[in-house]
Amino acid sequence: MKLNLKYIITVSVLVGMTGCDDKIEPFEITGSTATPVAISASTVQSEALPGEIKLTWTAPQEDFAYMQIRYNDPLQKKDICKLVSKSTTELLVENTRARFGDYSFFFQTFNAVNQGSVVTEVKAKSGAIPSQGKDLPFVQGVWQRVTV
Repeated sequence: MKLNLKYIITVSVLVGMTGCDDKIEPFEITGSTATPVAISASTVQSEALPGEIKLTWTAPQEDFAYMQIRYNDPLQKKDICKLVSKSTTELLVENTRARFGDYSFFFQTFNAVNQGSVVTEVKAKSGAIPSQGKDLPFVQGVWQRVTV
């Protein structure tokens, strides 16, 4: 049995070595490799919703591959990073609180070779969550409007 195991390992190593060659082909880069242009802070609008912040923006006319949006979530006590495609023009940030004041959002565009633009900071406030009362019961994580 030991002899068979040695032959199996030897054959496996030989097959593994012959299956690879030294002709490694590089990946083609698709998309723009020009330096990406930063998004302008004036093109970003925010809307304070109950426990949420809705961010909308106009995408830059210049070409870029994707955009990174970072912010600090004081409720979870950690930094959050969202990646969006170049065709995305809005982001809904859930589980925010008005008591934390301004949230700072940092927008940065990237090209096809992951080169980043200058970071743009935008501040936004969350809307207050309505107090839980008779007219707004909280059922399965969603506020429900009750008509009497």
